Amino acid sequence: MSSLEEASQLIPQTEPHLIFTDTTLADGSWPDVINLTDRLGIPTSVIVVSPQTDIKLYWAVIERGGHDFLTPPFEHAWLELIVQRAADDARCRRLAPAPTVLARRLDPVKRREKGITTDRMLQTS
Repeated sequence: MSSLEEASQLIPQTEPHLIFTDTTLADGSWPDVINLTDRLGIPTSVIVVSPQTDIKLYWAVIERGGHDFLTPPFEHAWLELIVQRAADDARCRRLAPAPTVLARRLDPVKRREKGITTDRMLQTS
């Protein structure tokens, strides 16, 4: 996808488990993609790709609900693992009851403070 407009048409049609997005699109940016999947109600793992390493951007992506933040070069084995985990995460969220899906959007620190862990989330489904 090269634009947010294209994403808004394709996501409802295809209901992807995983979306790779650049930090900027022709008509938006990575937070817009995350907001779009949330608004459409389709649990999807969003991986943001950037040509530059940026730790602040990494944390912003994670805090906004992105699955991961990647920079090239991509090591095949590592990328395969990330894609598998991202797809598994989306599948689990699609099977989870509504409150658990909402709990995933909490900041990781807040999840730990509230005692919400991935293991606990999976036990409720």
